[in-house]
Amino acid sequence: MRNAFDAAGLVLVFVLAVVAAALLFGRGPAWVASAASVLLFNVLYVPPRWSLAVADERDLFTFVALGGVGALVGELTARLQAQAAEADRREQRTGHLYELARVLGQALQPVQVDEAVRAFANAQWQATATLRLGRDAAPPLTAASTSPSWLVLPLQAPMAVRGSLTLQRHPSVPWSPGDRALALTCATLAAGALERIDEVVKAQIQRDQS
Repeated sequence: MRNAFDAAGLVLVFVLAVVAAALLFGRGPAWVASAASVLLFNVLYVPPRWSLAVADERDLFTFVALGGVGALVGELTARLQAQAAEADRREQRTGHLYELARVLGQALQPVQVDEAVRAFANAQWQATATLRLGRDAAPPLTAASTSPSWLVLPLQAPMAVRGSLTLQRHPSVPWSPGDRALALTCATLAAGALERIDEVVKAQIQRDQS
């Protein structure tokens, strides 16, 4: 490559390597690749070759520029990649919530709400879900307070609290703020479905009595 590129071209080759490391492996490997680029550029291309010594002090500026540009490009690339991955996760969550809302909108019995919530929790977090129905449903607060793998949420419907939703995932995976917000949305949808079913039952009873 010494015969095909000048110093500026070689620097770009190393920067591309840093970008590739950021795209494939993330921020940490990009920083390692940036440091390795400076080291390899010095050893392989800067006189005296095969040595860490620097004959011309002006080459030090090249090292600083290579390391700084490589680190900056790697950081930006890794950040953009993380943002793109987060956008994909949000899109998937929106799709899952839409499907959950569709299924709950068709539910005619509480057991169907329970089945839909269980399936959603398993698909989204590989967690087990337990619905406890009734205003006086007692969630396992002791378990929720002693283990971060537990999450207990009220089934808060517009008219009343319909019970509680308990979610449990693997102990090594605590609930992040994003997961908690998604779980709360799930509980709200389930509570709305339960309230709708209850109102339909009450209306049917009134029609039968009249």
